[in-house]
Amino acid sequence: MDFGEYYTNKDDNQYDIEVGKCKIFTKSLTGEKVQLWNNKFIDIGAEDKLHELSMSKLKQDKLI
Repeated sequence: MDFGEYYTNKDDNQYDIEVGKCKIFTKSLTGEKVQLWNNKFIDIGAEDKLHELSMSKLKQDKLI
């Protein structure tokens, strides 16, 4: 992998992760420079009751 970053987005429910810290790895598949993830929301703690809020956060970070 080209980069590894710890994921610490305070808006995401990471309590479902029982061992260790969540880490995001980035690898360029084209040889071009990669961008760091920079804690963009990825919805680790997805639950149906929070779906609309999660979708809003994903749109804010331009991931969808």
